[in-house]
Amino acid sequence: MYSVVLEEGSSCMGGDEREVDSTHETYEAAVARCRELVDKSLMRLAGKARTPEELLRSYLAVGPEPFIDPVGDPPFVARRYAEERCRRIFAGAPQAE
Repeated sequence: MYSVVLEEGSSCMGGDEREVDSTHETYEAAVARCRELVDKSLMRLAGKARTPEELLRSYLAVGPEPFIDPVGDPPFVARRYAEERCRRIFAGAPQAE
């Protein structure tokens, strides 16, 4: 079994805390859940961001950083996934001046 664990920093929950979001029989299902959590957070924040960098900063400040226990191969890294998604969200969008 693979657990999706949410790690939220001090700005989110008043201190470093972890909570199990869900458990999955396959690593792939756990990765899909992690991606869903990051995507949901990014979409909620995207309307206020003007650049991919601004969106990523907002996500890192308030978004959950899910990880999988035990770690699979390749390991899911929420920050890396969020960076990629931020670039894709803004791909083709006019750049702010």
